[in-house]
Amino acid sequence: MAVAAAMGRAGVRRFSRLAATAAVLAAVVPSLDALSVVAGPRAYLLCHRTFSGSILGGVVVAALVASGLWWLGRKWEPEPARFWGLLAAAILGSASHLLLDLGDNYGEQLLWPFRSKWYEGNLWPQLDPWLLLMLALVLGVPWLLSVVGEEMGAPKRRGISLSGVVALVLVAGYCGWRARLHGQAVAELSTTTYHGADPVAVEAFPESISPFDWRGVIDTTNSIDVVSMRVGFHPHFEPDMALTHFKPENTPALKAAEKAPGLPAWRNFARFPNAEVTRTDRGGHEVVFRDLRYGDLGGLWLDPTVTVDLDSRNQVTKVAWRFGVRR
Repeated sequence: MAVAAAMGRAGVRRFSRLAATAAVLAAVVPSLDALSVVAGPRAYLLCHRTFSGSILGGVVVAALVASGLWWLGRKWEPEPARFWGLLAAAILGSASHLLLDLGDNYGEQLLWPFRSKWYEGNLWPQLDPWLLLMLALVLGVPWLLSVVGEEMGAPKRRGISLSGVVALVLVAGYCGWRARLHGQAVAELSTTTYHGADPVAVEAFPESISPFDWRGVIDTTNSIDVVSMRVGFHPHFEPDMALTHFKPENTPALKAAEKAPGLPAWRNFARFPNAEVTRTDRGGHEVVFRDLRYGDLGGLWLDPTVTVDLDSRNQVTKVAWRFGVRR
């Protein structure tokens, strides 16, 4: 929303009356799918950033927002709203939403419904305080000054605002800087061995506070290792301190749990899936499926996890979805 507001101040509001409103609404409306959390983790996984996180969904939302605002302002005098100007503004707002979501560590189904693959850049957390603070300062201070000026009789301006241009430049620079830090972290993880094993796949995930702190996740043949690291100023990386999660044996219990209802959708979403199999007192098994990209911070970011209960004959008796199971 803040980036869309910056677009409005940078000149998008010149496209048409209500153009800035169109950009902001098109950037905000897709986020309403987060309300699916009230229906539980499974509904959240199936709804959040699927349609609303796709290119098709972005175009549909932009068209609906532009149509609604055009109908509202088509007869306004002396300057009625122009549909094509509103549509262009809404598409830019929708694109800003898609790009920012694409860069975080949750991702989106960008090519839905043609492909169910999740895409994520892992450049910043889902809630980046530094990005929000930067936009608040760059946009908020000039807005307050303009309000004071209008109260003192200054004319209201609808042209290009320097604060909007500066905000967009800063956002672009910040994104590029985060991409550079991410690249450094991934390069460090890729060229290291872990307990004598070479990595099969690695990824670096941003922490929520410092841009220099990352959580590395390393997939080897027999385990998934999680390690904290620091890049940029005063880099720090100790691969021997990685927390090792050994992969379970492919037992009949695990095979049965992986066929439980909803598991294919979860496995499609998980970046580093892992299962913990424990035997119950009644001779059955409990299998907990987690995505290790979230580590111990999973509950904060609403990552869906699944617990499958099996009886002594490996028949599924219960499937429980929850957010952020911590171990």
